Amino acid sequence: MSQPAQNVVHTVQNDSEAAGKTNQLLGLINAAIDSMDASVVQNLVSTVVQIGEVADELNTPEMIELLREVQKAGKNLQSLIAEVNKLQESGAFDVLIELVGIVKSVKDSSTAGVVTDILKQVVELVSMLDQVLALGGGKLLLGMINSLNEAIEENKNKQPKSMFAIIRQLNSDPDIKKSVNVLVSFLKKFSAHLNLER
Repeated sequence: MSQPAQNVVHTVQNDSEAAGKTNQLLGLINAAIDSMDASVVQNLVSTVVQIGEVADELNTPEMIELLREVQKAGKNLQSLIAEVNKLQESGAFDVLIELVGIVKSVKDSSTAGVVTDILKQVVELVSMLDQVLALGGGKLLLGMINSLNEAIEENKNKQPKSMFAIIRQLNSDPDIKKSVNVLVSFLKKFSAHLNLER
């Protein structure tokens, strides 16, 4: 058989195979529809109509532009989803949801005056934190935390010292003396700032 004749036979076979598969698919669809009662068919048709309506609403220039923007931001969205998954796995997401619920409850139950007072306190707190950071408070706090962690590690597996040994160390170690002097000075200044009676 010549090459063109073979191609024709092959095409006819492919067409008949495709027609057979199409007939099988139509038979399956007809069998599925025949097995459904009228209410199921009605619900199915209603759902298809609703899907068509939604598709029409989505087929607007604004929605198409929005989808293009979403496509451009795909990597950022993937990163955001990964972060949300981390929050979910760590349990922090549940805490955030609870916090949002608390904030909403406070907001719903608050009057304008209460909200103003809360905002004023937040502004004052931020201002105080700014002053603390400007005076090196962040470095001081970090130093305190690091010192505490080092002290805990250093004394983890040691037997506690006697009070006499602690007092002797307080008196003999120049670093401890300096720290105690700073602490005593701090307590005096703190008392003055609190306007405590003497």
